[in-house]
Amino acid sequence: MLDEATQQFAAVPAGEITLKVYRHRRIVYSTDLPYKLKIGRQRMGDPEPYCRVASAGNERLIIAGVQEATVSREHARIERLPTGIICVTNGSDKRAISLDANNSVAPGHTCQVDLPALLNFGEKVIRLEQALPMDLSSLAQPTMAPGLGNSSLMRFQDLPSSGAGTGRRAERFRPCVGIDK
Repeated sequence: MLDEATQQFAAVPAGEITLKVYRHRRIVYSTDLPYKLKIGRQRMGDPEPYCRVASAGNERLIIAGVQEATVSREHARIERLPTGIICVTNGSDKRAISLDANNSVAPGHTCQVDLPALLNFGEKVIRLEQALPMDLSSLAQPTMAPGLGNSSLMRFQDLPSSGAGTGRRAERFRPCVGIDK
């Protein structure tokens, strides 16, 4: 059981958590983090990396091909506890999971992480972060396709060809867009 000080250290606010996989500093996969997820290398018969598969009652994320020795078959287990704490367990027998320049999770050990968190597996890096809320209700009106709806804006061809503020610039653009006077 975790003590109160430990729970306060790594508690994650309510909401979804996003897991992103990077390879050579480029994002190659992104997903929502379930409550339990194993991360590892492809097994014979598994689909190609980067995908989630069901495995012995848990989900497993394949981040490396069968030949990539820098990632174990079940290198990490990430668990979101009901208290909001994120635990990372290193399931490898040989390789540590680097968290930053000064911290790592030794083989067979478990630690708690704060978000955002980075887990380094050789050339693969996993970032755990609080998902951003997707509030799309901020627009006063829905976006309309070009040419639809009632617009109070004037079309270019309806602009006056001369007068205050138009000058020669507007006259030069009319032939470029195929509008005669």
